[in-house]
Amino acid sequence: MFRNLVFRILTLSWAFIQCTDEKADLTGPDRVDPETENTETGTPARKFANVILLAPSQDNNSKSFYATSNGEIYTSNEVAASAQIPATVDFGYFWGSVGEAQLASPDLFRSVQGFDFRIESWATVNNGIFSTTNLQFDDFELLQTWEDIDSVFNNSATLFASSVLREIQINQVLVFVSDANKIGGSKRGLIAIRDVVPGLYPTGRIEFDVLVQEIP
Repeated sequence: MFRNLVFRILTLSWAFIQCTDEKADLTGPDRVDPETENTETGTPARKFANVILLAPSQDNNSKSFYATSNGEIYTSNEVAASAQIPATVDFGYFWGSVGEAQLASPDLFRSVQGFDFRIESWATVNNGIFSTTNLQFDDFELLQTWEDIDSVFNNSATLFASSVLREIQINQVLVFVSDANKIGGSKRGLIAIRDVVPGLYPTGRIEFDVLVQEIP
């Protein structure tokens, strides 16, 4: 009887050792490796890459306006024909003989000479503000969170007082703030300029990445 008891104890001990070894070797999606675990802190922000806005066309069918809430680009005609889209549009692009490559809030497009963007037909016309920063595109690529955006905002190179930024250059990083009462919540964001093709429609355009988040 004693011999049988010892045999059973040894058997159970061996089974336990095997089970422990098997668990130690487990791999798969549920396993977290302490050396590769994401230790990023902060509130993740939305990031959109390779956004292209065209210089405006006279018939308002160029994709010249951008909504940071969903990353969509629109023509002025599309915005004017919709009851919902106008509230989402944060800014647009145009090329001028003075100021060249420019990003501006929708409200400023009322005064662009030589064009009628039908802004009066928009159900909502947002009026955000912009500023330049001291950052370059490589700096922008390291930013991911609301805290990053807020830090850039607080350390921006100039005061936030302009509804348009002129003479935009490749590699610049810009910061913008939407209306305080914007539907869906006021936002802060960064715009990193990838490329500028000088000139008017149809060849003129601007390409950029965006990091944006609602203000908590």
